[in-house]
Amino acid sequence: MKKQTKQVKKTNKKHESGRSMIEMVGVLAVMGLITAGAFVLISSAMSSQRISRVDDDVSALVQGVRMLYNTNNNFNGLTDDAKNVLGFKDVKNPFGGTYTLSTTDTDDTPAKNATFTIVIDNLGKTNAGVLEARKWPGGGSAVCGTVSTNNNTTTFTSAACDSANAISITYGKDEGITL
Repeated sequence: MKKQTKQVKKTNKKHESGRSMIEMVGVLAVMGLITAGAFVLISSAMSSQRISRVDDDVSALVQGVRMLYNTNNNFNGLTDDAKNVLGFKDVKNPFGGTYTLSTTDTDDTPAKNATFTIVIDNLGKTNAGVLEARKWPGGGSAVCGTVSTNNNTTTFTSAACDSANAISITYGKDEGITL
């Protein structure tokens, strides 16, 4: 009788050891879902970090342009060459594009309605829409658009955010610039 009990126990152990193929497929499926979720979270975090860096770069550019304005009492001459003075000569935005500076102030007389513009290109549709909707420091207003370059001249054309690759942020003279 004792021999028979031992044989039954050995037989049951043989059938219970290891994992079935279905259990392994289930475990692999769960691991796959966790990995896919991690990739989505990492991608989202990286995009948020890039957008934060654009915020920081624009804030630094605006502060630098305002310092130049306070020194010169106008925006005249504010072009991409001013990026050298501001330390942004070779700075690329985190999406691989550039920052372009321009102004409506064309002479040395302070104009009441003078503005300066920062164009950020190579953003892609999604990022252009996200950045266009942001509240920019110092009262800047952004619009989506596209950028084209012809004969070393960069042109920004307003466009719907779903077909845009850039944004243009415009600041006025009277919006936070101390004289």
